[in-house]
Amino acid sequence: MDSNNRNKAKLLAAVIGGSAVVTMGAVAMSIHQQPTGTENVAVGKMTVAATTTASGKADTVEATSMAVPVIKGPAPLPTEEQAAE
Repeated sequence: MDSNNRNKAKLLAAVIGGSAVVTMGAVAMSIHQQPTGTENVAVGKMTVAATTTASGKADTVEATSMAVPVIKGPAPLPTEEQAAE
């Protein structure tokens, strides 16, 4: 094989390899793309840093400062374990 054919083979291999890398990147981007909701398409406008405010109603449930369990003490054993004792 002369040097001219080797250069053409290397160039062909580089083109094939480069196109494979670009194709893999495009496939990866299309797989990991987040689906868009229909509400975004229907609105047709872009909102930047939009905030929402409450209607001004008071909360109907009081906020608890700390969670408290309803049942106190150890849990009862399952029936099969009670029978084993």
